[in-house]
Amino acid sequence: MVLKNVAILLALIVTGCSSVKPYECLTIIDSNPPGATISSGSEIWGSAPVSRIWTLSSTNSKAKSGPVTARWISGATKTVNLELIAGHEITYNVQRPPMVEGLDADIQWGIHISKQKQAEKEKIRDSLDFSKDVKSDTVDCMEVVPGYHSCRLH
Repeated sequence: MVLKNVAILLALIVTGCSSVKPYECLTIIDSNPPGATISSGSEIWGSAPVSRIWTLSSTNSKAKSGPVTARWISGATKTVNLELIAGHEITYNVQRPPMVEGLDADIQWGIHISKQKQAEKEKIRDSLDFSKDVKSDTVDCMEVVPGYHSCRLH
């Protein structure tokens, strides 16, 4: 049963990492220092890095996003419009404004967030360590963004 679940999990991981469709643009928004809260309008997307899939009107089209804001723990903010290109995956790194107070707090928060995300990655990696005695018979998956899934073996 465990072997069957491992096969299912691997199949889901492979299909969840499919390429971007010709009329979509996958954006990954990161921040420097790390850990800024990324939002657009009143919708909070999460702590950087975050990813979004945008649907464009046709293949080979280009567009600009609406305003996307990075807000650091100090209150420093930077708002950008992202260039979207159909069929592409684009990573944006939003730089904190240099002349705003609180840089030390933002750097410390970034270190904290980076350690937290690293611990989460290690926990996931450890849970997928197939050399361990896995006593599981369920796989839970959720769609993170359309076409991309996150799966967990229990």
